[in-house]
Amino acid sequence: LAGIMGMLITTVVYSIGRPLLRWTAGASASNELIQLAWQYCQIRSVVAPLVIIDMVAQSLCLATLDIQTPALAVLAASIVNIVGDLLFVPKFGMQGAAVATAVASISSGIILLRRVKQIMAEW
Repeated sequence: LAGIMGMLITTVVYSIGRPLLRWTAGASASNELIQLAWQYCQIRSVVAPLVIIDMVAQSLCLATLDIQTPALAVLAASIVNIVGDLLFVPKFGMQGAAVATAVASISSGIILLRRVKQIMAEW
C-alpha cells in the first residue's frame, strides 16, 4: 500500500506538478524559480515510493521499540546527503541537491528495510 501511495505521488508530480508549483509559489515567483523547483520535484518524486515505504518501515521499528535503527538510518541519510551536496551541487546545482537527497533516502531505506526483514523473520 505504501508503494502504491508513493507511485501515486510520483504520478501527480509528473502530471500536474508544474501547475501546483506555480500555484503554491504564487504569481510573484519567477519562471526560473518554477523551473528549478520543477526539476527538483521530478528527481525527488522518482524515489517517492521508497520514501513512503521507508516511513512505514520506520514506524514498524518504533512500534517494536527499536529506536536505534531509525536513528542510524537518519544519521546515514544525513551524512550521505551532506557528502552528496558537497559533490553534486557545485557541478549540477539544484539537480545535484535533488540527486543527493534521493540517494540519501535510498540509503536510509536500505537500513530500515533490512531491519524490517529481520523483525518479520523473528515473528
